[in-house]
Amino acid sequence: MLFDLVLNPILGIEDLRNDSRIAYSYGQTDLLRIKDRVDKNEFAVGFGLFPATVEQMKSIADESLIMPPKSTYIRPKLPSGLTIYEFES
Repeated sequence: MLFDLVLNPILGIEDLRNDSRIAYSYGQTDLLRIKDRVDKNEFAVGFGLFPATVEQMKSIADESLIMPPKSTYIRPKLPSGLTIYEFES
């Protein structure tokens, strides 16, 4: 929704992966960092979004949809970097 309603039509951002005006930040403490960077005029605007839940990610994957870049950041990271989802027959 952020891309479809704000980033693209208002700010003219077309490519979330490569636009130099986009910066990503993770975690609750980074909300203060985003605010600080906006306050210092390093950025014109900042957005903080709630992370997608595992159930939301599973539902999107089950529908063969694609999530926006950086929207699947998960903590804590598994040591193996691998998650296993049991398929039901």
